[in-house]
Amino acid sequence: MNPAAQPLERRSRSARLIIFRILTVSIGILIGLGVAEAALRLVEKTRLGNRAAPMVSDPLLGNRLVPNTAGHDANGFRNDAIRPRVDIVTLGDSQTWGVNVQSVDSWPRQLERLSGTLVYNMGVGGYGPVQYWALTDKALEFSPQTVVVGLYLGNDVYDAYALVYANDAYADLRAKPAVDEMRIDTIKTKSDFFWNEEKTFHNNYGRSSPSGWSLWLREHSAIGRLLNRDGLWPGATDVDYEIDRAWVRTHSDHGAICEDAQVRTVFTTAYRLTGLNLDEPRIAEGLRITKEVLSRAHQKVTGKGAKFLVLVIPTKESVYAELMQREGRSTGAYQLLVEMENRARNDLLSFCAQKGLVCVDALPNLRSAIARRQQIYPSSTESHPNANGYGILAGVVNNAIK
Repeated sequence: MNPAAQPLERRSRSARLIIFRILTVSIGILIGLGVAEAALRLVEKTRLGNRAAPMVSDPLLGNRLVPNTAGHDANGFRNDAIRPRVDIVTLGDSQTWGVNVQSVDSWPRQLERLSGTLVYNMGVGGYGPVQYWALTDKALEFSPQTVVVGLYLGNDVYDAYALVYANDAYADLRAKPAVDEMRIDTIKTKSDFFWNEEKTFHNNYGRSSPSGWSLWLREHSAIGRLLNRDGLWPGATDVDYEIDRAWVRTHSDHGAICEDAQVRTVFTTAYRLTGLNLDEPRIAEGLRITKEVLSRAHQKVTGKGAKFLVLVIPTKESVYAELMQREGRSTGAYQLLVEMENRARNDLLSFCAQKGLVCVDALPNLRSAIARRQQIYPSSTESHPNANGYGILAGVVNNAIK
């Protein structure tokens, strides 16, 4: 080999070695980030519960959670274990299951600590009044002293209509004479449109612009969420709130914002109104069905010598209504939603009084917390309370049982 070429060859080998080392380190970093991301996502899911736990079809319930999935017992409910006997059984949807919090901070678990009793949580996301009635027999197998139904006004009235007119097992609950047109669910199309609009905006915000990549990563990666939450990301902010506020400013007729620094949050008013507009015959029918199945569940429970209690859980929009009105923001769809919810609430409370059902409304207590500037909901469009909000629901039930 030409002696003059040897230094060049050595430099070439050295450059290739450096490149190889850089690639090796880069690949190692990427693999490490991938492992860290996966581990953090698992921690998040474990910490707050897997709200997307697998479900299987059920002829009466529509679907049910697969037993023994993470955080759920052998019956498919969110409990550490199945006890042969309990003092209180709670029925409800995701508001009772406890979205946003660890199982220990759901309102049934907080009720257990407040009351000093054993509580079994049978809340399942997506369920409604008809499922609560269908599960009453299962609840009574625990020989409880009290059965509590967490009735969420945000979508339970619609859910009652939807299941009865989609499942022939509940044909006896349909209006008489039967109207075929009612079997066509026109609500879901509207609801899905508003739901998907907000979720699509949130999921894509910042992705297409280099200036927005930081925001997108802090929202859609577990590592980014951790660094942002701990203030380690430069310019750390409340990312959920920033994105959801941008959505309202883009679709001002579909949402609203409370910008009070202590209790700020974002509302999906158009979406929520689709499930509460009593001028829509299907929603009015859902309210009729809700009252009927509550009455049937009450008769079944009291017939076994147990107490029956209905906890009325309001929407976040109604909880904030007085504050929003004072700030001049309760207009359009927001105002109509609150009016419709008031109609539904008053109808239910009047019905329960007439039929002898014990019914407690959590709205006054939740509104009082907002008046005290206590943050009881996330700052985003999320409609479920945080641990403090669930604590208020537990307190309302505990006082009613006492």
